[in-house]
Amino acid sequence: MIGPIMNASNLISMNVLVAHPDVLRWFLWSWKPVSNTKWNTSLTKIFNMMLNNPIRITITNTSITIFQDYSMDVNTSPPIVKAIFNELTLHKNRYFNKVENNPIFRNILCSECILDKQLERSIDRIGWATWTIYWIIKLQGGRFFVTKDTLLVALRDVVCDKPIPEGDFMPKAPWIKERPRTVQGIYDRLNQPIYHECFV
Repeated sequence: MIGPIMNASNLISMNVLVAHPDVLRWFLWSWKPVSNTKWNTSLTKIFNMMLNNPIRITITNTSITIFQDYSMDVNTSPPIVKAIFNELTLHKNRYFNKVENNPIFRNILCSECILDKQLERSIDRIGWATWTIYWIIKLQGGRFFVTKDTLLVALRDVVCDKPIPEGDFMPKAPWIKERPRTVQGIYDRLNQPIYHECFV
């Protein structure tokens, strides 16, 4: 179905939505935790989303959704996302099976994206989780041990301990030597001694 509509370069460029490091960082920085939520609880929700939620690309006038039920403000996104958003908006009837216009409020909701299945096959969910750990520890560099312990608590409560579909591998995060295949594998590696220099 995608064949006559899109060529290979289109598919490759759209894959950055689930494979580009700038998209992952933007996802983390735009995370909106529920008020008064403990940090480890918020982190557990992040991990649960990236490990379990299906890919459901939707757009409105000002937002884009990658993981189902979590929309992000495209105005704060990196240039690569804005470029894809503009392409999806410009050719919405090509990319989406469902396009809803509200002429009164002048807004739009595009869903049932034909890219969902392709991106679901491509996403490296374990890679997302390991790079998330890397960026969070790097951001909290002066609190290395506290942050590491908080992440361990967060991972302990993630509701997924089966081999994750591997998709197209992202490069390995600097703090891991061998790629884990389960949440337990990530937890076990993080629970071992790690050089602080891996996060500098």
